[in-house]
Amino acid sequence: TIELINDITATTVIELGKSITINGNDHKVTSSATRVFRVTKSNVEVTLNKVNMVSSAVRVGQNDVRGIAIDPALENVKLTLNDCSVDFTDPSANDWTYAVNVAGNGTGHEVTVNGGTYEGANVINVYGANNTIVVKDATLNSMYPNNDVYYGSCIWVLQNQGSSVEAAGNTFNGNNAIA
Repeated sequence: TIELINDITATTVIELGKSITINGNDHKVTSSATRVFRVTKSNVEVTLNKVNMVSSAVRVGQNDVRGIAIDPALENVKLTLNDCSVDFTDPSANDWTYAVNVAGNGTGHEVTVNGGTYEGANVINVYGANNTIVVKDATLNSMYPNNDVYYGSCIWVLQNQGSSVEAAGNTFNGNNAIA
């Protein structure tokens, strides 16, 4: 368990390669890297409590920017965010930002978001199969600049064979609540 006692600033991604709990105590973790946090190992449990993730990364070319990401092809990651937030400060990144991203063909992940405020083009963006996504009492703000029937979603699930989404008590702002 890590207890934040101050705001911190990073210039590289903070890699989470084992089970960990970070108690943010409402402090900011600001990063100029394209990910604030990145889960790099299968079969881990990552819990963030009251962590305010701020990305100051500038979008270059086709790179995307993420608050917290689970690497491609990982399995069985349990990610829990309790009363956290994700904010992107570079407006040029509005069409390629994800507050929470499950990349690639990951399987068997449990992503739980309880409360907090999150933003992104697709706020919670999940690829893969047999994933469980639970979002309760959160505010999800899609900043995607275009009107699109699929993209610009608060919760976006692709390749969702066997995946499930449970959403309750949320505020959705943007093109789509769930796609």
